[in-house]
Amino acid sequence: MLKKILICHSILGNYSKKRYYLTILLNLLNSSFQLFGVGSLLFFVTLITSPDVLFNNTYYIKYFPFQYLSKEEQTFLFSACFLSFFLGSALLTHLSSIMQQIVIFKVVNNLRSKIFNYFFKVDLSKKNILDTGTVTNLFGYTLDNIKIFLESYLKLINDIFLSLFLITFLILLDHLSFLIIILFIILFSIMFSISKKKLIDIAKILQNINEKLSRFGWYVVHGHQEIVLFNRKDKFILDYENENNKTLKLNIRNYLITTLPKNIIEIIVLITIVSYLTLNKSSNVIEQLPFLTAILYCIYRLIPIFLTIYRSITNMKYHEYSFNVFLDFIKKNSTSSSDEIENNKLKKISFNKDIKISNVIFNYNLKSSSNQMKYNYLIKKGDYILVKGNSGIGKTTFFNILSGLIKPKKGTVSIDNSNIHENINAYWKILGYVPQNSYLMHGTLAWNITYKKNYTKKDIKLLKMIFEICELNKVTKNFKTLFENFIVTDAKHISGGQKQRIQIARILFKRPEIIIFDESFNAIDQSSELKILKSIKKYFKNITLILSSHRPNKIKRLFNKTIVIK
Repeated sequence: MLKKILICHSILGNYSKKRYYLTILLNLLNSSFQLFGVGSLLFFVTLITSPDVLFNNTYYIKYFPFQYLSKEEQTFLFSACFLSFFLGSALLTHLSSIMQQIVIFKVVNNLRSKIFNYFFKVDLSKKNILDTGTVTNLFGYTLDNIKIFLESYLKLINDIFLSLFLITFLILLDHLSFLIIILFIILFSIMFSISKKKLIDIAKILQNINEKLSRFGWYVVHGHQEIVLFNRKDKFILDYENENNKTLKLNIRNYLITTLPKNIIEIIVLITIVSYLTLNKSSNVIEQLPFLTAILYCIYRLIPIFLTIYRSITNMKYHEYSFNVFLDFIKKNSTSSSDEIENNKLKKISFNKDIKISNVIFNYNLKSSSNQMKYNYLIKKGDYILVKGNSGIGKTTFFNILSGLIKPKKGTVSIDNSNIHENINAYWKILGYVPQNSYLMHGTLAWNITYKKNYTKKDIKLLKMIFEICELNKVTKNFKTLFENFIVTDAKHISGGQKQRIQIARILFKRPEIIIFDESFNAIDQSSELKILKSIKKYFKNITLILSSHRPNKIKRLFNKTIVIK
């Protein structure tokens, strides 16, 4: 736990340092106001019940600067101080809570951005082996739990400061209070030691269940046809309900473990107070009333603080597993310079001569030397290259290496003798790639093609030409409806051929110098495929085009070179 607390401190310090330390400062000020408020209350009650005790006190006579005030005026002064410190503490509590929310939001947002950046920077071959359920769960359930973990940490810091101030005041008032505090600490330690293993076990099970539930969602979106056609929908729903029902029982167990101590503590406190008053029944209650008031007020404040400390610790323990999952993911998938495919350089890149794939050796299984893919090819500017090879031989891998999405461990891909990975963003500026599985996003058809909302005359002219080249009238009624028709994410209602036309149009609007088509026409009829390729050759001069197709015979006359992947 201490190690995780230090990690929390480091994360908060790295991602929101100023706000984090401001939160701690506000907590310290709040604790000070609480302490001074209790002190003012003690003086106020003493002046009402036993003023002589106060007026005859040596320290009061020596250090109190307003002794010239009457008893009534001093009473008013301390009541005003108590109210001022109480209101100040309430204000600081709200400010601290708001600042904590801001800090947590900033930090969790940065952590989420860190994961996004990882997926955008990491080599495609590394990303493809990740489990979909685990990744989906990471963005949702895991990060939500990390948020609760960090919130509990900040709450714990605040409550520790406040409890230490109040405990110190209690010990100064009555040494017996110190023994009571020790008793509470021992009690909390015992309860936590009993519950922590159960909390960890519950958290592990819930993490695994939520990963499974995330996969169910993915199956519904991507495997709908198979589930229905194999008549597995009833079994699918039953399995989902069974997994989901497990979370209810686990959440109830977690609730009982984290809340039952509250009732136990309240009962013990009541017994302690009654026993104390019973044992001191012969004493002068009036003289003790100021001290009893201060002690009871401190206890009144400490009981919920102790309970929230316990709840914060149990919450941290409960969500520690998710925290470890996140840390392990970052550690295992941290990108070294050899893994990263993104570079901050964005200077203009030239393509005047050729692209060389030199001595590239790639294997998805780094521990095995079998099934290695080897590539040595030269692509000259203006080439139209048809890529052939048996299914599964490595054509898509070749395209991913050529596009820079996979960074080979051995060999280089260079453009005009410059390694593409030394200026990958500039290379992507001149590259268009339509993979086998592209995507469509929520928005108009025009936005899905252009990623723009505002268009120049030049944009409209280009878009009209692309509308004709890709025969987008087979997707939407006319050119005008490109800007009116909305499609949903992934657009399941749009046919495969229509999707491919939109994706090809998207690449052409980019006006790249190099285009890669990876089976990008397999859902389009053959005559349309031939017509689109002829139009690209006619209207996009000096373009370099590399294409793989499962029906190359009709289009091969358009190409001046063939690459056979073996």
